[in-house]
Amino acid sequence: MFAMAQQSAYPNVMSLHNSGFVVMMVLIGGGMVSFWGPLIGATFFILARDLLGAYTETWLLWYGLIFMAMVLFKPEGVAGAWQDWRAKVQRSKLTSASAAASARGAA
Repeated sequence: MFAMAQQSAYPNVMSLHNSGFVVMMVLIGGGMVSFWGPLIGATFFILARDLLGAYTETWLLWYGLIFMAMVLFKPEGVAGAWQDWRAKVQRSKLTSASAAASARGAA
């Protein structure tokens, strides 16, 4: 679609390097878990590029290490981690509410 919008296809835009960035954005964000995963991943990528790039020229190495850690330890991505955290908080609230109700019933 980009090539159609620009009315040409530039080799630097259609390179494997840029395609890899898109895949990394989707996987970091959790594209298979959440509709918002690719958006989260793209935001994470842009922030990492700008923030890490301000400190070091090897920002892509550090982003790659974050990417590998995410794929190994949390394949659902950032969106999956967020969903897990929300479920844990909700379970915690339900557990504390049921414990308070049973304490009132026992008294």
